[in-house]
Amino acid sequence: MDVMHVGRFLVVEDDPSVARAIELILRRGGDVVVVVGTAYEADALLADHSSWSGIFLDLRLPDGSGLDVLRRGRVFHPLTRAMVLTGLVDAEAINGAFDLHAEYVVKPVAAERITRFSREAAAFSSRLASAAEAWVARYGLSEAELNVLVRAAAGQSRKEIADARASSELTIKKHVGNMLRLTGDDTLQTAAARLLRELAGG
Repeated sequence: MDVMHVGRFLVVEDDPSVARAIELILRRGGDVVVVVGTAYEADALLADHSSWSGIFLDLRLPDGSGLDVLRRGRVFHPLTRAMVLTGLVDAEAINGAFDLHAEYVVKPVAAERITRFSREAAAFSSRLASAAEAWVARYGLSEAELNVLVRAAAGQSRKEIADARASSELTIKKHVGNMLRLTGDDTLQTAAARLLRELAGG
C-alpha cells in the first residue's frame, strides 16, 4: 500500500474562486494550505525560511508575475516542486516555467491533476528531508554544507549558490572543500548526483 504523505502548500492565486477550489482539493488530502493573492505576500512567505512541499502560482498577479515570484523563491527553495496555473498559452511563459523547473498547466485544471501533483510533491519533499537528515548524520555536514549540496543538486552554479546565500564564491569553495573531505566525493557535481540518485531511490 502506498504511503500517504501530508504536505504543506503555498497557493498564490488572486481569483478567490480558483484559490478556494485548489485549497479544497488539497485539504481533502489532509494537506496544510496557505493562500495568498499577491506577489508581495508570496515573496514574504517564500523568504521566511519555512518549508514548503509545493507551490501553486497564477501567472498573472495584481502586482506582478507568478514566474518572477518563483524566480525569487528559488533562492530559498531550489528543489521545491512548483506548478504554474494560467489561462494563457504563451511560449515565453512556458519556457520560463521550464527554466525554473516548474510545471505549466492551463486552466481549467482537473482536480485529479492537482491531487497527483500534490501527492508527488509531498512525497519528494519527505524524501528530500530524510536524505538531508541522513547525510548530516552520516557525514556530519554543517547547515551551510548541506545547503550548498542541495542547491548544486538543483542545478545551481557556484556563483548562483553564492548569490543565493549572500556569500562570496570563495566562501562557497571552502564549504565545498569541507563537504568533499567529509563525504569522500571527488567533486560537488559527483556528490549532488549521488544525492539525486538517493532521492530517486537508486
